[in-house]
Amino acid sequence: MGSLFLAVVALATLMLLPAPARAVGVSVGGFGEIRFSAQPGVDGVWWNLAERVRPRFQGQLHERIAVVAEVEMLFVQGRNATLEIQNILEGSDFGPLLELAEVEWPTKANEILQIDDITDVLSVERLYVDFYLPFMDLRIGRQALFWGSAMMINPTDPFPEFLLAEPWRQRAGTNAVRATIPIKDRADFTFVLASNDIFTKVRAAGRLRLRLPFADLALVAAFRQDDLDALIGMDLRGELGVGWWFEGSLHVRETIYEEFAVGIDYSFPLFDGFIVMAQYYRNGAGAGPKDTPDTTTVSIPIELPAELADAFASETPDAAEDPRVFAPLLGGRDYFLLSLNLAIVREISVSAMALQNLNDGTGFAIPTVTVSPTGWLQLALSAQIPYRLWGDGGEFKPDPDSLVLSQETGPFNQLYEADFSGLLPDATVTFWTRANF
Repeated sequence: MGSLFLAVVALATLMLLPAPARAVGVSVGGFGEIRFSAQPGVDGVWWNLAERVRPRFQGQLHERIAVVAEVEMLFVQGRNATLEIQNILEGSDFGPLLELAEVEWPTKANEILQIDDITDVLSVERLYVDFYLPFMDLRIGRQALFWGSAMMINPTDPFPEFLLAEPWRQRAGTNAVRATIPIKDRADFTFVLASNDIFTKVRAAGRLRLRLPFADLALVAAFRQDDLDALIGMDLRGELGVGWWFEGSLHVRETIYEEFAVGIDYSFPLFDGFIVMAQYYRNGAGAGPKDTPDTTTVSIPIELPAELADAFASETPDAAEDPRVFAPLLGGRDYFLLSLNLAIVREISVSAMALQNLNDGTGFAIPTVTVSPTGWLQLALSAQIPYRLWGDGGEFKPDPDSLVLSQETGPFNQLYEADFSGLLPDATVTFWTRANF
């Protein structure tokens, strides 16, 4: 349905425009990727292997019209969170109860590939039409949306994603109409009208960008119909010997709270370039030193059978069910983010990044080595290492006791327990290679 709509719009517009100055052309590109991950310290299967191919097709229908399609095929083998959870529960105090209740765990139609249908491995990630009009650039269809100039965490981004721990992943596509209107030479206005994947709820956002003598300024406002959530924000970035930025917003829902990031960066003439970036991030809705975080980046992805879902509902909140797109991505209140990037030569770079929760003392570090021997091939080795500098555990490295699931059940309210601490690794080491074509 969406593809037919795009085709009709492109054809109608093409008929209204003058003849093209150049012939219709088609280009094909994309990449193929293999990724292997090891998770020391976990129970059960400790490895994952993923193969991904993502071709991109672009057709120039007219000098002012282009169509882009990008599909992805992804196969994953190795560790399966649902199966590991099943093994933990069956080997715990709950095991005899599950056997008596004849609980049926969710299974896949193809258990070898762990898929139910083709949509589990094949998806359309981009599908849009670009119109380059004299007074406006217009993009209609499934596209990537990203606003903000802060490092990795962007309080003014209407559709934020936490990509820090997954440097290989592209942003998810959003069904949207995006219009960018230039205003003289030093300003432009962008308006986005988007929807959820089933086209039942509207999401809107606007951004006015100004090029001031001392900095670039962006003013942002956004609204989401799903839960009447809104934000207004400001993004400011400049250069004063060192690069600096401030990106902040106010979230308006049942309550009003602030979210902002302030940081600096500097480039040293070392080898082929050495860049240092530091940022403080504040989440006004997050948990302070004496609070329990509302969310956690290491939450246990429990997919329970229907017979157990009600019993454990309060113990296993599903973050995916939270409809607040504008909600902060982290559960704490105060964070420090540090990034070091050294280009030894053009083909080899070394980087390290650390995100520290300043309230509970936990954090994680991501050292990475990247080698690009040719213009089309890239190899990288990276590790995600959670740590705790102080406290008893928290968001990124929880106390093992907090991962023990307890439930009183039966006529005598007998206590049953299952220990899920074996789901969280001591580290995740990932090697991936990507070939562009």
